[in-house]
Amino acid sequence: MLIGLAVLLAGGFLAAKFLWPKIVGSVVNTAVKSIENMDFSKAETVILEQDLSKNKGVILRISINQGKIYVNGNSAKNAISGEIKHLGNKPTTAYEIDSNGIAYYAIKSADQEGEQTIIHLPKETVGRIDAGIGAGTIDIDLRGIDVPILNVGAGAGSVKVTFSDKKSTQANIAAGAGSLNLVVPSGAGRKVTFEQGANFPNLKLGSDYITTANGFETRDYEKAAVKIDITLGQALGGFSISAY
Repeated sequence: MLIGLAVLLAGGFLAAKFLWPKIVGSVVNTAVKSIENMDFSKAETVILEQDLSKNKGVILRISINQGKIYVNGNSAKNAISGEIKHLGNKPTTAYEIDSNGIAYYAIKSADQEGEQTIIHLPKETVGRIDAGIGAGTIDIDLRGIDVPILNVGAGAGSVKVTFSDKKSTQANIAAGAGSLNLVVPSGAGRKVTFEQGANFPNLKLGSDYITTANGFETRDYEKAAVKIDITLGQALGGFSISAY
């Protein structure tokens, strides 16, 4: 997992202990408003294009200080494609292949000015996505992509993850002082486990769910062919889960 992601998760735990709800709301709103006001129309653009046809899978790592991250499965071929719009220095990108033919593709901020990162992934097995942002928005759409492992963390802002209805995923997600919106397939088995310190007293569950010792799951979770297994950290700005 990204070092930055671990820091964000730790920050979320501390925020859970020391921040009042009104202060948390202010942090979230300020972060979102700040990012929305970023003008990327005048930003420099880095075009991303990395062929993966010779790889057996890919691990995608994104570490952004502030801005926006969008990830989906709209690549027209077996490749990573997309763009990064950056207001400051050019972010670093790295591509490596291990001895098993697994590709590692990493994107990292070079400063605090802000980036808008758009990534299109192939339909082939991705393997894992690690996405971390200090302040801003993350929107990850896994529909049509095979991503067995997903790690997402934000310090402040908003996180939205839409899960695949075709492939199972194990996810670790936290939004720190931000808000979290999970969109899950109605036909999949869904299980959410709360990490220590995560607390969502106003969470309302539908009749599809039953509560467990440290979370909740759908009644058909064990028998489901597709399973969405989520370990959830803190999201002090609010948490919602809906089905499509």
